[in-house]
Amino acid sequence: MIKVKKRDKFSVLASLFLVVSLFVAVFYTRNPRQVGKSSAQVLPTPTLAPMTCNVKLTPSLLQLYKDQIVKFVASVNAGSSVSKVAFSVNSGIVTLNPTSVTSGPYYQTYVRANQTGNFRLTADVYLADSASPTCSTYYDMNVLPVPTRTPVTPQATKPPVTCTLTLSPDPLAINMKNSSVLSASVSVSGGSVNKVSFQSLNAGIATISPLYDLTAPYSTTIKGLKKGSTTIWAYVKLNESSLTSSCKKSVVVNVY
Repeated sequence: MIKVKKRDKFSVLASLFLVVSLFVAVFYTRNPRQVGKSSAQVLPTPTLAPMTCNVKLTPSLLQLYKDQIVKFVASVNAGSSVSKVAFSVNSGIVTLNPTSVTSGPYYQTYVRANQTGNFRLTADVYLADSASPTCSTYYDMNVLPVPTRTPVTPQATKPPVTCTLTLSPDPLAINMKNSSVLSASVSVSGGSVNKVSFQSLNAGIATISPLYDLTAPYSTTIKGLKKGSTTIWAYVKLNESSLTSSCKKSVVVNVY
């Protein structure tokens, strides 16, 4: 039986410890995530969400007229407080007032069109603690000359319609059972005659036939039925209007 000296035993154990230590060192060098796995979990670095910023200009005009003043409003939707909204144009044909607005929620400016031409209106939104605009929008517009208005010619005022009626004979005297013609002369200005109507206030004393006449010269026949007096009325109807008080006339008829 071979006996190992006590000193040789220590040498063997030291060699084994050295080999195991080298193995462990190589393993953890190639697998660094395994180190401390049982004691702490390594978490990924959080990713910050992008900053929200949207701006819209109203009204959405494409053209203005010279000397016109228009108010534009910038509506901002942002995930942080707004520091200011800056307005600018790329041409001297228009002027802005104001060019920077710090109070919301409606950021507005007034654009005055001084000359004809093209320009761009830009709205830049600056969020809190930001030295540069976070979001922007713009409109390209034209300034046109003021259109010449054609004067409206007033329509000629039509003269009023006038009508004059004359009856003959006036007064009218007829014998009982006899007849007589009553003539109506009509003078019209600014109109035309539709018809002349006749009416007896007492058909027991005198009758009328026909009751109206459509063509000039206008007339009717009066017939006396019994002795007495009555009134005959004549009315003129115009094509442009209804009967008027100035277009009627009466005559007294005496039956003997």
